[in-house]
Amino acid sequence: MDTSEIRMNHSKDPQAPLCIFLDQKDWIDLARGYYRRSEGLEDFARYALKLSESCEAVFPLSITHFGETIMNLNDDRRKRLSDFMILLSRGATIAPSNIVMDFEIVNACLKHIGVELFNIHDWVIGRGVSHMVGAKGSVLTPSLPENIVKELEAKIENEEVLSILLKAKYGQEVVTRLREPADKAVKISEEIRREESTIENGDLRHRVAMEKFFRNSLDPKIVKYLLSIGKTPEILMKTLISVDTVIEFLKSMPTAYSLFTLTFYRDHEVRSRPIQPNDINDIMGLSVAIPYTDIVVTEGMWRDAIIRRRLKPKNKVLDSIQGLKKCVENVRSKGG
Repeated sequence: MDTSEIRMNHSKDPQAPLCIFLDQKDWIDLARGYYRRSEGLEDFARYALKLSESCEAVFPLSITHFGETIMNLNDDRRKRLSDFMILLSRGATIAPSNIVMDFEIVNACLKHIGVELFNIHDWVIGRGVSHMVGAKGSVLTPSLPENIVKELEAKIENEEVLSILLKAKYGQEVVTRLREPADKAVKISEEIRREESTIENGDLRHRVAMEKFFRNSLDPKIVKYLLSIGKTPEILMKTLISVDTVIEFLKSMPTAYSLFTLTFYRDHEVRSRPIQPNDINDIMGLSVAIPYTDIVVTEGMWRDAIIRRRLKPKNKVLDSIQGLKKCVENVRSKGG
């Protein structure tokens, strides 16, 4: 892993750039304002660009932003939005939730055995498409001089490559293929919701759901990592003897904890709302943004979930870009 050139405000330095995560709808709204297609949004677009150009803030793109953008089959709209995304983000990207969770698992295990932790905050925000998918671009052509290889690898991470990929025409067949996993996920999630809803006691329902998440999503990776460093899983498992200890351990992996919490909230606290294909994108994006960015702008339902479950302070979560300026000023006045 390469440490990102773009830093977030973890030192609480009032001059450090804030990291602001936008929902796809807010990227679209700001783009409409930038292109003067909505008078009410022009000022917000100018303000966001001012923050970016002055390095007061970073607006990273995620793999979910990328996926939702390329699924827009209207070439002109996709290209306009892509150009604005590159302009505002300046090529900044945020690592995907599955990769971040892997590092959080490592950190949680290391913390438990008293070993120095990896600073995930310094890595989550990076540059280019490779970082966005949790990988590192490399040149496979053999026999090139080392200086040429380094130059080519650096170009892979620049915003021009990201722009080309965002604006490329992928076609209906690719878009349909990209949508299939989300459609399948809806059916699976609805079945899980129905099954868990048969448990009338809310606390028991939460415990069952958490144990299932822990067993399916975390246990195999925890065991694999501990064995890889010569430790037996029992040194950890014997301490997770109650619901409280499991929750505390889960909270030490904030992306995993956010992912579980948002999923459970959607499934059981807004049960009348049908599960939607885009939910998985929202949850994956937010599960990283909540612990590792300074300000999150998202849909109203997710904002309610974040605040009600105390995943992030109320003054750092918005459901509209219209409150961004006041939010930035408030965060700055309090030192991040």
